[in-house]
Amino acid sequence: MAVRLPHFDTTIPGHSVNFPLYQQPVEIGNFSIDGSRNYCPDPHNLKYLHLPPSTRNLQLDLNRGFENAIKKDFYNFERLDSIIKWIALNKESVQTRPPNFVFYRGLMTTLLCTPYEKKEPWCIGATLFRNTIYLCKFPTEYDFRQQERRTERDERMAFWGLKFEQYLMAGSPTEEPNPETQLNQNEEYCIVVKTRLNGHKIVMAAEVDGLEGSSRHPGSTSNYIELKTTRLITTDVQDYNFCKYKLIKWWSQSFTVGIKRIYAGFRDDEGIVRSLRVYDIKSIPHFSEVIYHVKSHLFEVFNILHLYITCHLYI
Repeated sequence: MAVRLPHFDTTIPGHSVNFPLYQQPVEIGNFSIDGSRNYCPDPHNLKYLHLPPSTRNLQLDLNRGFENAIKKDFYNFERLDSIIKWIALNKESVQTRPPNFVFYRGLMTTLLCTPYEKKEPWCIGATLFRNTIYLCKFPTEYDFRQQERRTERDERMAFWGLKFEQYLMAGSPTEEPNPETQLNQNEEYCIVVKTRLNGHKIVMAAEVDGLEGSSRHPGSTSNYIELKTTRLITTDVQDYNFCKYKLIKWWSQSFTVGIKRIYAGFRDDEGIVRSLRVYDIKSIPHFSEVIYHVKSHLFEVFNILHLYITCHLYI
């Protein structure tokens, strides 16, 4: 089913162009990445959401296990290896109607957020193979410089987001989360979805944090969820920056694969989550006046992307 964003005025101010048609993403497969970064053609890394009894007055220490965590190797750049393996093993899912584009969800998120990311350049490679364009985001010199400058504090803050998942997620609907488990940053659960951007058929893979409920709905991504952490907001300036930069990135990441809810843990500077808040994706653009004014630029990014790939890439 093809849908436009609900409750949105899709007209871009000063333009006669509407938000391009973006089809509801449909899950056509999944896979896992194990602790050694090996591709596994099964959903064994899927996690299930377990909420705490209260969303306030929490004391979730995100520093637990930091020293013993198994870190992901930044320099082990895997390109499109995993999604290409999935396609090779599931040819029947894509051969009848081959996609125009194949990529990871992060690439779409990057393009959507480009107007608000003034510091982060990007480099995207495109390969045309049998009428399908494979798009891959490559590390830039900026990325390598940032990696070389990372401090222990930077490493710890990156760890916090993954540790938060251990407090809320478990390997089955009946298990309880176990934050004492050694955290392996290499492990992932990924879904593969198909969608359309106007006339362009897209297949993309996306790592997701887990599932809300006890079972998956065939083809639907609506009960997958994302988990995020962010600093406690105590000033108007912090609230403005949160809405203008971080919340837009969260929305873009979830909307592109049809995820409906984000669970956000608000932490202090010591890495202790004090409260939990649920964000409904369709309400985020109305969350504040800031997003209300900038949402039109998100529409324009989609239109620019559509125009660019039509005129320059797809032949």
